[in-house]
Order: sequence, then structure tokens, then C-alpha cells
Amino acid sequence: MIMKKVLGIVNLHSNASLGQITRNRPIASTSLLGRYSFIDFPLSNFANSGIADIGVLIKEKPRSLFRHLGMGKEWNINTKVGGISLLYNEQYANNNAYNHDINNLLENKWLLDNSRANYVIIAPCHLLFTMDYTKLIEFHEQTNTDITVVYKKVDNAKNHFIGSSFIVKDGEYLSTIRTNKGDKNHRDIFMETYIMSLEKLKAIMNCGLETSQFFTIKDTIAKRAKEEKISLYEYKGYLRCFDSESSYLEYSLELLNLDVANQLFTPSWPIFTRTYDTPPARYGVNAKVKNSYVANGAIIDGEVENSIISRNVRVKKGSKIKNSIIFSHSIIEEDAYIEYIVIDKEVRVRFVKEHIGSLDNPLVIRQGDVV
Repeated sequence: MIMKKVLGIVNLHSNASLGQITRNRPIASTSLLGRYSFIDFPLSNFANSGIADIGVLIKEKPRSLFRHLGMGKEWNINTKVGGISLLYNEQYANNNAYNHDINNLLENKWLLDNSRANYVIIAPCHLLFTMDYTKLIEFHEQTNTDITVVYKKVDNAKNHFIGSSFIVKDGEYLSTIRTNKGDKNHRDIFMETYIMSLEKLKAIMNCGLETSQFFTIKDTIAKRAKEEKISLYEYKGYLRCFDSESSYLEYSLELLNLDVANQLFTPSWPIFTRTYDTPPARYGVNAKVKNSYVANGAIIDGEVENSIISRNVRVKKGSKIKNSIIFSHSIIEEDAYIEYIVIDKEVRVRFVKEHIGSLDNPLVIRQGDVV
């Protein structure tokens, strides 16, 4: 059933970066598992929850995102009652201090002015999770507060989620939001996901502007927590924060483990993405593939182990790839050895045949390079 009175917003105004991997693209349009892009997950969460009216707040590097999303038809959005609106703030695109979510919404204020939504749900893209927002809406409606924020209890915050935000509780309400510096394992990680009324979002924006021209929605909610009750919704599913080259490699390869993948992917919650008319992968007589994901259009005649091979990649005879990710249209020539490497699109490994990184410090070969 289409939820006509909910506006979904994907907020790409995050400082998270994947290093060289996001040099020419945002995290939102970065490849995941050789098939998806990160933005497919928040869009699918909205679509599967019956939310058809969606805005995407774009911070930077919009070209690849425009190309990936197109008209938005792949995400099962009923365009008769909604659609996907791409919102970009050109005025502050090159000024990081002013290029934040509140200013983007002000620049594109028609989205809120034209909306008839009772509720707005805001979600990020660099935090990977699946969530049924109908349950969040039901929870929020049972509270006596104007805002509900989402968090997850974790026990690995000393080594993960460094630089992410965590919440401090005041009983069952929000006290404040702080930055995780890795000094404790047990944290309530703030998932940068909120639900509030349309009018409350407008009030939050006004409060932010009155406080500081640099304030974001998150900054303003942290400030408002000292003056009003803000409810907390605990999420208990799969959550990973992609915010570095090493986290990208580690968490992507982790999804080759079926037990982990089943936490993110379930038959009842499809992840929609853009489809391509490419033939099935082809395997030569020398091909050996173990515990790997190989996308359509790939041609494999070497050895691939515990790796992710994207569309139209070619791995030639004698080459060995281990614990690595190869983006689309790249060519690995004969007798190469690749381990703990992220190879971007349209790369050709031709002259320097051995490339070895580590899980904590992977080597990234930039888009279009010949090495």
C-alpha cells in the first residue's frame, strides 16, 4: 500500500569518504558487490515501506548519480503518486562549510512547500542497513514527541564506527549526540535517521539558521535535545559504516560470507537497482573461481578467490586475484597477481603485474589508469 503522507529524504550531506574510490563520485553511486550502488539501499527501504515521494539531497559530484538514477523507474516507485527528486545546491557546491543539508533544502524549498506529507523520514547513504519504516512510523506515533531518532547498540566501537556519531540517553529520550573516538566498545551508534512532521522539519531548519549558518539538521537536533524530548528507536539489524578505503574492502568482502549476506539481503525485502542488458559471465578453460561474486558480462580465464568482479571485467589466463574488488570494464592481463586491491573502472593491469595491499591498507588503482 502506498503511504501517500510520508516524504522520504536520502541525505548525502555526510563527511564520509572512501578516499581515492570516491575521488570522482559520491559514495551514493559507488559500486557495491559489483551489482548495486549504495543509494539503492535507502531508496529500496523507502520503496519497500510504501513511500513513493522521495528527495535526494546531493552534496557533491552529481554526474554519476544522475546517470545511475535516471528516471527512477527501477526502484519500484509509483510515479503517479510520487517520484524521486534530485536536489543539488549549486550555490554552495564548492564551499564545504555552507554545503549542508539545511541549505540544500532551502535552495530547493519547493520540495517541502509542495509536499502534503504528515511525516518526513530522513536517512543517510554511507551507513548500510535495511529497515521497514512502517514500524518506525508506528513507534513514532505512539510517542508524545515531535522527533524520533534511530540508533543501534554495538560492542565494537573501539575499532569500528570511528568518527561516527553516538547518542547519549536521558532515560528513554535523547540527551545529546557525540563523536565516537574509539575509547569504548559499547556505544549506541546514531544512524543519522529521523522521523518528524513536515512542519517540525521546517522548524528545525529555522532553528539551525538562527543558531549558526553552519548548523546541520543533526547539529540542530542535538541542540534541541536540551530543550525538548526527542524519542529513541532502537534498530537491531545489520549495520555497517562505509567511511574509508579499508572499510569498503573489509565490509564488501564480508558480504561474501553467506551468513553475513543473509542479514542484509532477504527475499521479502528486495534491493532494487539499475539493470543492464549484459550476457552472463563466461568462464574459460583455465578459470578457477572460489567464494567470489562475478557479475554479468565478465570473462574469466584466470583464478579468482574471495573477490568481487564487476560487469564486463576480463581476467586473462595465468592471472590470480585474491581478496580484491575489480570495478566494471577493467582488464587484468596475463600472469598478473592481485591481492587486497580495489581496481576502479576501466583500468588495465598490463606492465606492472604484481599488486599487493592489505586489508587495513588496500591499494586503490584509480579509474582509467594503465599500470
